[in-house]
Amino acid sequence: MTRKDLKLSAKSALKGRLFEAFIPILIMIGISGIISIIQYVIKEFAGSRITALWSLVSLGISIFMIPMQVGLATYYLKMTRKERPEISDLFKSYKNTSQMFEQIKAYVLTGLIIFVGLILFIIPGIIWALKYSQLGFAFAENPDLTYDEARRRSAELMSNRKSEFFILGLSFILWLALVPLTFGLILIYLAPYMEMTFAAYYAEISGMNANTYGDSDSEMIGSDGLFDSRPSDTDGDNDNTDTVSIKAEQSSADKDDDIFQ
Repeated sequence: MTRKDLKLSAKSALKGRLFEAFIPILIMIGISGIISIIQYVIKEFAGSRITALWSLVSLGISIFMIPMQVGLATYYLKMTRKERPEISDLFKSYKNTSQMFEQIKAYVLTGLIIFVGLILFIIPGIIWALKYSQLGFAFAENPDLTYDEARRRSAELMSNRKSEFFILGLSFILWLALVPLTFGLILIYLAPYMEMTFAAYYAEISGMNANTYGDSDSEMIGSDGLFDSRPSDTDGDNDNTDTVSIKAEQSSADKDDDIFQ
């Protein structure tokens, strides 16, 4: 598939289902909003000790919410396959303690790696963020993966595809520029649209689409990590984004990260 095909696929899956697609995001926004309000009230009216204690509690809640990211990925993968997702998918990981802790370990470790990379050299941090960008979908596809297996799965899928995925994300930049201009209202459409596009991308590179479409009926993303070229690559979303080369740092960042495998 081309980048245009992925976006058209996401739009097609969203037709008549926008509200359904936005519900899980709305739930996560609601939870985060409640936490922020409590934090503001405590900061304004409580003492420094209680404020410091709440900071720790807030951090714990944020970590505890990590499995919801996997639930979100599960939800959108189902929508991509034209299935009927359920709100319970968002909380599915909490039903299995072992799965929940593996997901938390994967995200926390990966977050620390990316944070260190961004602080020290910036570019390696971006490379590692791209390398492990498929963590949620990997867990969604196979909930029984260990944290290390999920990280390896994401790294395997993103091998030679990091710049490709970077450009896919960059193609939404003009959409994102509209967020402050619309007072965030555009996110009702944009957030599900982006999530559906990324879910469609994962389904493509992981081979999940093969059983649905077959190689003869769909142009798969090449094994070399490059989108199949076509005469036109625009779908009205201002996708004519110049390629930003990050491959020069890719091999060194991947090599440096081997110590964490």
